[in-house]
Amino acid sequence: MNHSYQELLQQIQKKLGLHIGNASISNLYMFLTGYQFARRQCNIPISTEEREFQHFQPWQQEKFGLKNFTVVEPNYSLLLRR
Repeated sequence: MNHSYQELLQQIQKKLGLHIGNASISNLYMFLTGYQFARRQCNIPISTEEREFQHFQPWQQEKFGLKNFTVVEPNYSLLLRR
């Protein structure tokens, strides 16, 4: 079954606790990061919707003045370093 990124976000919104626990931008960001990682592991190309959504996190940082939100590099190199 192939769902759009927008449909995924709607599913998360309907059952927030099931997908990300509680209403948290950080939890949403980490869920979507994991989702994108899993798609890459399965060699599923990034969709246009996903590419557009990648600008959301920097936008929210600027809009709400969030300075303590850590950005994870798209290649996940920061997660793999020890």
